[in-house]
Amino acid sequence: MVRFSLYLSAEVNGVTDLAPADETSYSYTFRVKCNSCREVHDNFMGMCRSDEHELPSGHGSAHLVWTCKNCQRTSTAVIESPFSPYTGEKHPQKLLTLECRGCEPVEFVPQGVWTARGVDSNTSFAEIELDEDWYDYDEKAGEEVSIVEMEWSIERK
Repeated sequence: MVRFSLYLSAEVNGVTDLAPADETSYSYTFRVKCNSCREVHDNFMGMCRSDEHELPSGHGSAHLVWTCKNCQRTSTAVIESPFSPYTGEKHPQKLLTLECRGCEPVEFVPQGVWTARGVDSNTSFAEIELDEDWYDYDEKAGEEVSIVEMEWSIERK
């Protein structure tokens, strides 16, 4: 068992508490490498906190159960920690921890809908997509808000 943490570093202007819109049903999307044959899976794989899959041994469950197409080894991953909303106060900031057996997340893609709130106005921004830089306007604060220069990283713990 090895733990990996997902980190984000970004330039944020006027918003804080960036997080998936519904953390329980959000599908964290990773590219995964097999620790046995070192093959990196061609496709991205999603894992969701609300989806538990039974382990092949029948003892327990995981959020991701994956069999490598190259060596046929089965690997698992569990979302271990609750998501910590990104405040932008420190760089990089740890958001999530995974417990992996037999595999390693090597890349994260922030698919799906995210939310944030205005720093001074508390305005809710509910439809954020992070596939590219994000810009909006905070009516209450009377200023542009943004999340740009996002750098996602994964570190072994």
